[in-house]
Amino acid sequence: MKRQKERLPLRTKGRGLEPSFKNKGGKVSFFLLGLIGFLLSGGLGAAAYLGYLPVSGIQGRAKEEVKPKKGIELGPTIKLSPLIVNLKGDHGGDYLKTTLILEVDRKEWVEEIQSRISSLTDIVISTLCDKKIEEVKQPGFKEQLRKELLDKVNVSQGPGKIRQIYFDEFLYQQAVR
Repeated sequence: MKRQKERLPLRTKGRGLEPSFKNKGGKVSFFLLGLIGFLLSGGLGAAAYLGYLPVSGIQGRAKEEVKPKKGIELGPTIKLSPLIVNLKGDHGGDYLKTTLILEVDRKEWVEEIQSRISSLTDIVISTLCDKKIEEVKQPGFKEQLRKELLDKVNVSQGPGKIRQIYFDEFLYQQAVR
């Protein structure tokens, strides 16, 4: 079977014959203009809404300024070396790795506390070694441990010298049983 080609009506212009695209060209150009207008207006509207274009009456997301909180200021701090301890248990192989930061109440006490850092480290190690992995995994354990360490450290250093204890790192590993 032979295919028949679509024939366009011919009109004469000047010397030669040219096909007439009058009917199809109008629909295509109208569609393209409409599509371009739609995309352009959508893009401009989004830019105005997001604040890239200043338009009165339209507000995008307000940029919030971060203001520092006024309250208790952080005192001088002393960062202890990372500690890795074996946790108490029947099987062994349970470990805890932590790094503590001590917040000192007064700047004058920093040197005094740093001179006693060995005794502080010993208190922390003996307190941590007395814990079991089951305790460490409990929710709220870190807060409880923080209070316990703060009490013990302040007893050895003098009341109120250490204001707060922060955990910079707190990792535990349970041995495969």
